[in-house]
Amino acid sequence: MIRGSTPNPCCRTTRFCPKGEQRRGSPGIAAKVSVPAGEFYRPSLLRQILFVPAAWFAGTMLALVAILPAFVMALCLLMAFRFHHLGAVIGIMAALVPVLVAFTCLWVVLLKAMILRRAKPGIYRLYSFYYLRHWLAYGLMRATRFALLPVFTTIYLPPWMRLLGAKIGKYAEMSTIWSFMPELLQAGDSAFFADGSMFGGKRVYGGRFEIRINHVGNRSFIGNGAILPTGSGLGDHCLLGVLSAPPVPGETTPNGTDWLGSPAFPLPNRQKVGGFSEAATYRPTRKLYAQRAIVDALRILIPAYTAFALGVSLLIASLYLYNVAGLWVAFVATLPLGLLAAACAVAIVVGLKWAVMGRFKPVIVPLWSPYVWFNEMVNGAYESLMAPVVAMFHGTPFAAPLLRLLGCKIGRHCYIAASLISEFDLVEIGDHVALNSGAVIQTHLFEDRIMKSSHLRIEQGCSVGNMSVVLYDTRMEEQARLGPMSLLMKGEIMPAGSRWHGIPTVRA
Repeated sequence: MIRGSTPNPCCRTTRFCPKGEQRRGSPGIAAKVSVPAGEFYRPSLLRQILFVPAAWFAGTMLALVAILPAFVMALCLLMAFRFHHLGAVIGIMAALVPVLVAFTCLWVVLLKAMILRRAKPGIYRLYSFYYLRHWLAYGLMRATRFALLPVFTTIYLPPWMRLLGAKIGKYAEMSTIWSFMPELLQAGDSAFFADGSMFGGKRVYGGRFEIRINHVGNRSFIGNGAILPTGSGLGDHCLLGVLSAPPVPGETTPNGTDWLGSPAFPLPNRQKVGGFSEAATYRPTRKLYAQRAIVDALRILIPAYTAFALGVSLLIASLYLYNVAGLWVAFVATLPLGLLAAACAVAIVVGLKWAVMGRFKPVIVPLWSPYVWFNEMVNGAYESLMAPVVAMFHGTPFAAPLLRLLGCKIGRHCYIAASLISEFDLVEIGDHVALNSGAVIQTHLFEDRIMKSSHLRIEQGCSVGNMSVVLYDTRMEEQARLGPMSLLMKGEIMPAGSRWHGIPTVRA
């Protein structure tokens, strides 16, 4: 709100932070905020002006080099089409898809080493050559998460992270982690990083930026969307809950402690599920490891082969139209051909879900079990192939029908701007519901390496705010409102017409 403007009558309170006040968390409370030490650094205007074209040029060159393998593949297909050897070349490339995936991973390792092999902890100036290198390397890792998304969550991810410089112990599990520099991570044996968990990054203040190492102890768990700021750590056998942040940034939590909230508070009691052996949770046998390696390979190869087949088909169709009808016809046909490819991707994912998993039901199963592996295989295909299609239709009447194909129960006239859903049949959404951008409808948790999934219900007229998480076994009654960046914990019921926000929620 602009000072001196007319207050918004919809706002209950209007408050400015006084000079020197520090707040953090959701909702923000008075607390110490760590910033890089040292006096303010004010770069010259000339340095700032020159940095912009330098960053643009370096970023453009990195993007061109990164897509060089894909460009070479496309060039080979074009030459094969021209000299009538297209079938043979496509056959060879199809056989080499697994090799191409592995090569792409190694290509990223090479690019990362060329830009910044090992980021060193410390405080550095902004608008410096080192900052430019760090910015490029960080951007490369973020882009890699999208380009190689099927590799994430598999047992092949930790070895790749080790090649990139991370120090990760045995049997570590890493899902779709976000915002990280591998060489600044040190994780112990059997550490677990859930979907969307964030660690590291950088802390910027006063013309400087700070990077530190994150330590995660043996058998510690970082929940979905949890944040481990740069320099923060978890001791052994610790848990950091969904959307949570450590109680004291820059410090390591004591061993054997559980934390929830932003900022976090200790959980004196936490429901734990037992009855499963160490082999099914923390220390799998060689047989289980080999079985999962096969299923995880399918998780990677199904999206890879689908993308390859659709890409080659689009290229052949465009070249054929160009030869037969000319450039303008081929150009005009781009949109319908793209929509056809998107429809094929949706059909493949929907067919895979119903063929492999059928209708989801509430379960409690250990990590090292076929149910979890095949569920992740289907979810990997959904995230890589179908979720981008759903995202194109966010905010339109077409998003809900696409999700209904997978088993979601979604009412009429809903605003859907989020597609982060896994066990689709366990989700029930009423009429006139709004799922805002970045909202996560989470029907399972993986604490203690045991998957627990169940139903959740969002009734008529409810609203889920941006970046909020709704856990399983919850119910939002009619007209309930969950604010942005908030967490509705499992087992909670939001009364009709009420407003809640925060991590965990408090009444607004």
